[in-house]
Amino acid sequence: MKTKLTLALSLIPAFAFSASGAPERADGVLGTDFVSVSALYSNVDMGHYQSGLDLDYIGVGARANKHIGVQGGVGMDASVMISGRTNQNNTETYTLDQNDYEVLLTFYDANDGVFAPYFSAIAGYQTLNFKNKRYNFKEDSDNFFYGGEAGVEIHLLRGFSFIPYVDYLLSTDSDYGSQTSVGGMFNYWFTNRIGANFEMNYANNDHVDNLNFAAGVFWHF
Repeated sequence: MKTKLTLALSLIPAFAFSASGAPERADGVLGTDFVSVSALYSNVDMGHYQSGLDLDYIGVGARANKHIGVQGGVGMDASVMISGRTNQNNTETYTLDQNDYEVLLTFYDANDGVFAPYFSAIAGYQTLNFKNKRYNFKEDSDNFFYGGEAGVEIHLLRGFSFIPYVDYLLSTDSDYGSQTSVGGMFNYWFTNRIGANFEMNYANNDHVDNLNFAAGVFWHF
């Protein structure tokens, strides 16, 4: 009995150390160290150019966010995002693979409150690989883009937040031009380490409607 009690007492410092090293339950994603993986779905409506032409794409995205610090009530995060998607219909005619790589530097209001406005500076690189199977035609293109995103993180409940945002991206290739999109993202942390999110955004470019969805999981480190 004495041996068991001594063993149990010896485990207390180890338990206390592991508990103190565990991250707090996050209240949103701003200022939070995390990695995430998401399933992606996009619908592209090109009915303006051809009646009934509706394209579907699916893919996978990943993000790593690192909190840098707070100065004068302004917080700063750095993020890296990677995503890839491919077409799901008309596959007998063509294939289109799109890959995006983005770096974001985010500044936000770090004062405790319901609303936390933020702005992200964005720089990225995109590759497009197109193949027309009917005519055995291939075309690969790539371009750099940059821009920004403005939004506000609204803390609805502890661990539960909503982010409405608008972003503007400009390509260095004049053939691609610019794109403005609006969206929203729900985030919920189930525990101090595991969370989930759902995001939707919409953009219209040259009479083409783009509707994008993402659903994923977070891991807070």
